[in-house]
Amino acid sequence: MKEKHYQSILNQLVSNISKKKYIYGAVFYISSGNGNIELISASGNMKEDSQYYIASINKLFVSSIILNLYTQNKINLHDKISKYLSEEIVQGLHIYKGRDYSYDLTITHLLSHTSGLPGYLIDKQANGKIAMAELEAGID
Repeated sequence: MKEKHYQSILNQLVSNISKKKYIYGAVFYISSGNGNIELISASGNMKEDSQYYIASINKLFVSSIILNLYTQNKINLHDKISKYLSEEIVQGLHIYKGRDYSYDLTITHLLSHTSGLPGYLIDKQANGKIAMAELEAGID
């Protein structure tokens, strides 16, 4: 019964959000982590299972997960990424002026944006297109 009450409150909040200027849709998911509470609500032009561009907000989540793993002694921030990623992913990932730096990259490099890897949104892709230009054109 309590969960239905919480769901009703969440539905009202999400509905009110998408009525604001420049907010056309919203999806909220709430989980207690232990499974006691799990709620989802959507409004406006979005559905619960809609795919959408989340911009750079994922950096906060990934950093939080990585630092949590570090505090649990499951990873070391100075570990090479090749310790955790397959050869297929790492090989040729970062070649600069003919030298392959792929196996030198550490978790710290990725977290601090000092890896030297290109920015996937603003640099040209292999197909010659720029992802940000495609997003701005509505190609998502």
